[in-house]
Amino acid sequence: MANKVNQTDLSGVLGNRVALQKVSNRVLATNRPRRRFGPPTEKQVKVQDRFLEAAHYAKLQMADPDATTYYQQGVSDQLKSAYQVALTDYLKKPKVESIDTTNYQGTVGDTIEVFAKAGFMVTGVKVFIRDRKGNLIEKGDAVSGHLHYWNYVATVENSSLSGTTIQAIAYSRPGNKGTMEVTL
Repeated sequence: MANKVNQTDLSGVLGNRVALQKVSNRVLATNRPRRRFGPPTEKQVKVQDRFLEAAHYAKLQMADPDATTYYQQGVSDQLKSAYQVALTDYLKKPKVESIDTTNYQGTVGDTIEVFAKAGFMVTGVKVFIRDRKGNLIEKGDAVSGHLHYWNYVATVENSSLSGTTIQAIAYSRPGNKGTMEVTL
C-alpha cells in the first residue's frame, strides 16, 4: 500500500528561499517572507489597526443574516466569500470619479450626474450646491441610476452660475465617504 500526499495540503518553507501556501485550493510557491526586527513604524501600526477594525466589522456583519445576504451579492472570483467582501468594503473608501454638470443650468428640474464607486457598493450620494461666496443654495440626496451613476435634480433656482461649486459625497455601508467638488 503506497502513501499518497494530497498536494493541496502542502504548506510551509523549503530551505531559506521558498514558502508554500494554500490559496483557493491551490498551492503557491512564493519567496520566503523576511523576518522584520524591531518595533513596527507608526505607519505600520496605523495599517494594522485599520485592518483589525475591518476584520471586526466583517465579523459583526457575518453575525447578522441580513448583512451576510447583502455582502453575498459581491462574491466573485476575486472576493470568494461574503466576509472578504465586507472586509474590502470597510477598507476601500468610496470614490466620486466625476460630476457631470452638462444638464445643469441653474433651473429647477436640471440634473447633475455623479459617477461614484466603492469597495463593494455606494449606498448613497449627497449633493451640495453653493454660490461663489460659499453660501449653501441647496442640498439633497441623489437617486441611484444605472451601474455607478447617481442623479440629482435641482430644486432651487440658481441665477448666478459663475463660481457655483457642486460637491458630491458618496457613502458606503461601513460609513466611509469619498468626495469631489467642481466649480462652474
